[in-house]
Amino acid sequence: MEKEIKISAYGICCSVCKMFKLENCYCFSGTDSRAKDKLKKQQEKLGDVCKILACAVEKAISYCPRDCKEFPCILYQSESRCYPYSEGFLKMIKFRSQRGK
Repeated sequence: MEKEIKISAYGICCSVCKMFKLENCYCFSGTDSRAKDKLKKQQEKLGDVCKILACAVEKAISYCPRDCKEFPCILYQSESRCYPYSEGFLKMIKFRSQRGK
């Protein structure tokens, strides 16, 4: 039986992630019914939450790259956190999205 195809709020397909392969994946889209529970558990266990998932839940969007008009926002550009996109990719997305305005 094949595992469900999941995509995180980051917009990354979970099936390409090692944590998913190891059945240790807890990523959800911002509109997944389990996302709020994940944030609650993160706060309880870690004292902090995934800022990107929290933002996606708050804005009621599924996937940042597809659904958020502010993508890429400061959360993706913060040097204090490691996110799945390179600086070059984020610059390209920002440039191309502003070109269409």
